[in-house]
Amino acid sequence: MCWAIRWRRCYIEQGDSLIFWGAGDPTFLHPEFAANSRVLDFLKSRKEQLFFCPDNFRDEHFGAGWMWDDYAHAFQTEKAPLPIYSNVVRFERSPAMEKPAVRPGYFYAFTELDKDLGGDMPQIHRTERGNRFTYNPQALTGEPFHTATPFDYSAELLVQLLADTLGRQVRVLNAKLLPPEESKLLYTNTADTVYRRMMQQSDNFVAEQLLLQCSDKLFLKMNTGQVISWAKDSLLRNMPDVPRWFDGSGASRYNLVTPRFVVALLDSLYQKNSREKLFGIFPTGGISGTIKKYYSGNPPYVIAKTGTLSNVHNLSGYLLTNSGKTLIFSFMHNNFTLGSDDLKTEMERILSWVRDNY
Repeated sequence: MCWAIRWRRCYIEQGDSLIFWGAGDPTFLHPEFAANSRVLDFLKSRKEQLFFCPDNFRDEHFGAGWMWDDYAHAFQTEKAPLPIYSNVVRFERSPAMEKPAVRPGYFYAFTELDKDLGGDMPQIHRTERGNRFTYNPQALTGEPFHTATPFDYSAELLVQLLADTLGRQVRVLNAKLLPPEESKLLYTNTADTVYRRMMQQSDNFVAEQLLLQCSDKLFLKMNTGQVISWAKDSLLRNMPDVPRWFDGSGASRYNLVTPRFVVALLDSLYQKNSREKLFGIFPTGGISGTIKKYYSGNPPYVIAKTGTLSNVHNLSGYLLTNSGKTLIFSFMHNNFTLGSDDLKTEMERILSWVRDNY
C-alpha cells in the first residue's frame, strides 16, 4: 500500500463557501513535517468562508483494546479525520524560562500550576475529559524538560485551532455529507517520508493515521476495522497464519500474530521493494531509530523494528551475515516481569553469532 499521503477528494467550492474534509493525513502542522506547508498555505489563500465536515470519519478516537488510563500519553494519541499539530500539546522549559512553553499557544490559557500535584520530576496532567492541563512545581524549578500530551480531539476543537492559526473564522459543517465526485484533491507529503517517521520513531499516531488513509483511499471514508478486514482478505490471504488484528499501531493487546506470520510478511516486503528503499525505512542497529543503542556492528548487520508494551518486547527484521546472506528473523517475548535489557543482550548474542557463523 504505497499511496501518496494526501487529502483525498479534499474540498469543494459552493458559492462563497469552501467545504473541506480530512483524509487522515498525520502531517498537517506536525512540527516534524514543518517544511511542507501546502495545506496551510492553501487555507490561508482562500477568501471563502471555511467549513470543515467530519462525516467521512466513521471510527472511534481510541482503538479497540487500548488502555483507558493511557489517554494522557503520547503513545496513545487519538485518531482523527484531520489531525492538527499531531494531536498533542507540547510542553517545554529551558533554564532561562520562568514557566513552561505551551505549543500550540491556544492551550496556554488552559494550562496552570497545581501546587498539590506531586512528584520529584516535572509532570503534566490532563483531565480525562476536556483539555485542561496542570503542571507540578517541579516543572518550574526542576530539570529542563520537553514532553507531549495528547489533547481531547473533536471537530469543534479542530476548527478553533485552525481559526487561531489562520486568524479567521472556521466552522464545523455537521451534515451527513461525504466528499462528492467533483471534489478536488490536494497532495502533501510523499509516503516514504511518513513511513520513515513511523518506523524510525515507532510512531503509533502516524501508524494509526496511515491505516485510516488507506480506508479513505479504498472506501471514501475512514474506518479501521473495515480496512483491516479488506487487507486480511486480499493482501494477507496467502500468509501462513491468520492474524488477530485490531489497530494500526499494535498498541492493542488484542493483536495476536505468530513469528512465522511476521517473517512471511517481511519476506513479501523484501521481494516487492528495492533493498535500498526498504532498509532506508527500517531502523538500523547502532545507527538509527529505536535500535540506535543496540545491535551495533561494522558494517551494520541488523535492520529491524521493535514492538514493545509492558511485559512484551519483540524484534523482527533482517540480519546481514558476514558470508553475504540476508536472513529474516522474528523474536517475540511475552509475560516477562523484569526489564527488557537482559532480553536485548541475549538477542544481540544470538544475532551476532548467526552473523559470524552462517
